[in-house]
Amino acid sequence: MKKLTLIIVFILILLFSIPVIHYGLHRTLEYENFLKNKNIRVFLVYGLSQTSYDKSILSVYASTLKQEGVPFKVISYSNIIAFDPRSLAKNIPAVIFPDMAAEKLPQSMEVWTENYLKNGGNVAVIYNAGIYDKHGLYLKRAVFSRIIGLNYMLYSKKRGKSYVEAFIRFKNKGSEDLFQIPYGNTMDGFLSGYKYGPLEYPMAYTVAGSRLSGKNIYAYGIEKNGKKLKSFPTFADIHKYFGNTSAEGIKKFPVVVLKKYGRGHILYVNLPLGYLNGYATNGFLMRAFIRTFLFKVALMPHLVYSPYGKGGLVVDWHIENYLVRKSIPYMIKNRLFRKNLKFSFDVSAGSFEDHPGDGRGVDACGKNRNIIKMVLPYGVIGTDGGWAHNWWYRNILDGKFKEKQMIYWIKKNNECLQSITGYKIKEYMPSNGIFPQPVSTKILNKLGMIATYYTGDIGSGPSTMFWKGKIISRKVIAFPVSEDGDVASLYELWDYQHISNVGVLSWQKDIVNYCVKNRVVRLWYSHPYDIWEDKYLKAMKSFTNYIEKKQKQGKLLVRPMTYFAGFMLRFLKTRYSFISSKDGSLTLFIKNREGLKGITVALPRNQIKKPAANQGGIYKIEEGRRYYYIVFTENIDEDTVRFNGSGRNGNRAAGGS
Repeated sequence: MKKLTLIIVFILILLFSIPVIHYGLHRTLEYENFLKNKNIRVFLVYGLSQTSYDKSILSVYASTLKQEGVPFKVISYSNIIAFDPRSLAKNIPAVIFPDMAAEKLPQSMEVWTENYLKNGGNVAVIYNAGIYDKHGLYLKRAVFSRIIGLNYMLYSKKRGKSYVEAFIRFKNKGSEDLFQIPYGNTMDGFLSGYKYGPLEYPMAYTVAGSRLSGKNIYAYGIEKNGKKLKSFPTFADIHKYFGNTSAEGIKKFPVVVLKKYGRGHILYVNLPLGYLNGYATNGFLMRAFIRTFLFKVALMPHLVYSPYGKGGLVVDWHIENYLVRKSIPYMIKNRLFRKNLKFSFDVSAGSFEDHPGDGRGVDACGKNRNIIKMVLPYGVIGTDGGWAHNWWYRNILDGKFKEKQMIYWIKKNNECLQSITGYKIKEYMPSNGIFPQPVSTKILNKLGMIATYYTGDIGSGPSTMFWKGKIISRKVIAFPVSEDGDVASLYELWDYQHISNVGVLSWQKDIVNYCVKNRVVRLWYSHPYDIWEDKYLKAMKSFTNYIEKKQKQGKLLVRPMTYFAGFMLRFLKTRYSFISSKDGSLTLFIKNREGLKGITVALPRNQIKKPAANQGGIYKIEEGRRYYYIVFTENIDEDTVRFNGSGRNGNRAAGGS
């Protein structure tokens, strides 16, 4: 009997042990495979729980990393913490703990992260990562607070007031440049929005520790408490109290911290970047902070999200009413259109503007057909709204136009313009920016249109659009408009702010220089009649000369939305990996069935020796400050290239300045 009992106990122990043994073997095999597989990637870490909301936030980060050409892996905290941080730092240059999805983390993550940083890894902590314990209770001090030098979990002291909405002001112009904030996205240093001015963002109250130096704080949150300030403070109100943390009416606290730690760097961003991108149509900040962290600090090998790795500019002209009869000939006469600069011309084609019969429309297929034909040599024609500019967007705002009517009138507009151009209309401009989601994007997708002007994600580059945490369409690329504070078009610059020709040109050149410096694409827009009505001919002549000069220098591509959208849709189909070897060399594997022409690969200068010129002429080499750029010039569909290591040891990061 005793023998039988022992046998039963043994069997039960064995049955309970099998899953544990299997799990242990699986983890061991995974770790061994990792050591053998030297893929250079970014780790995107999620925490103890993973709700559907958490998954949507992770998908937003994943989509952004994909669009920025960054190889990555989504991984649980339990898997990453099993890796030796010293070994991991050798080929995983960066780890991101995102907002929401990494809220719950064990305290042991602190020690692991510290060792990873000391061995040269780089860490980004976003908003509320590591604020809960495993039971979902607020910690007195967030998991990463000691390492950052900033406590961003003050619930035990402030309770319901530990999270606020506040303005963001970067410390200085150098801080804005480091984090790739365009000049036009600020008003007196405060982050701003088109038609809104300075914006308030959700953030946590933070308290800096004694070990956090002011030089490591790059931006502050500035909150109004409403006692003495107006409901919307003026710049004078804000500046009066900025820098005085005790002044009644203003509270100031750190929101962006970047500092060296060991041989690596840690970045803290006190903003819910995943939520803002996926749920609030504000993807600009996520793109800006991720690009700085990965490309300037961690020096991550990546693909460049622009054709041939150049800066790109869309000049988008909105043609909306009968003034086209004067404005188009005027612009051609003054050489504001040039055949080597290809613009977007988005047209409301109908014969009326406000209501049927008013005779104020473009009438593209009637008496002004020849006027529209005049722009054909200078770019690509697209649709502005649906048939009649003001009539269209007012009917949408009034709820009179639903999906059926929207499809009918956009299609009618397209068909008219197609009879003039001879090609399918593929780009779109929502009249007055009225673009109800997700129906508008779904309509464009149904009609085979691939690009749209966009008033969401202001300041960001072309990207797919999110709605409630999900991508609406993978076949439609949005082009956010570039702003100058709270305005964008020449009409707004004059009518609202009375900006001089000198001021307008300065802003325009800043957009171009930003695109060239950061190798990104941006959209600038206005209306042809703005030039002669608002007396901006001088600025526009200089601007046109400037973009033509930059294009001739090989630094800029001036093309329509459809050109860049077509490239980006192909770019997103690229498969690639970066493999490091024990001898320090780096091997690139890259493949795209639709061709690699125009695809550019950025390889850190501190990791490889300068590549030799490609003898077969398949690609060319360009040198940048931090990277060598491998630009594919032939339309091959795959390649494998090995690059010799630099032989340098030490910190891979370039630093925070």
